[in-house]
Amino acid sequence: MSESPQAMLSYCIFDKDYWHRGIGTFAVRLFIEEFTKNFEIRQIGAFTYDSNSASIALLNSLDFKLVENFSEDGIGSSYFELQRLELY
Repeated sequence: MSESPQAMLSYCIFDKDYWHRGIGTFAVRLFIEEFTKNFEIRQIGAFTYDSNSASIALLNSLDFKLVENFSEDGIGSSYFELQRLELY
């Protein structure tokens, strides 16, 4: 992993009726924009399960880069980072 991120991102939409509507992407993009305006952070980290293709697609669409794949308690997981925050 690279330097420790100055922010860690976590998100979850529990109600499946709201999945695949762009709400998560909108919320994460807004989070990134607000953080870059109000805080001097260099990077944001995020974890997701390898089986969560929607979350992986969300992170990829916002330019998060895969840093590491690992297994935790037998579950495949991935760690992503966004490092070019000046773009937001």
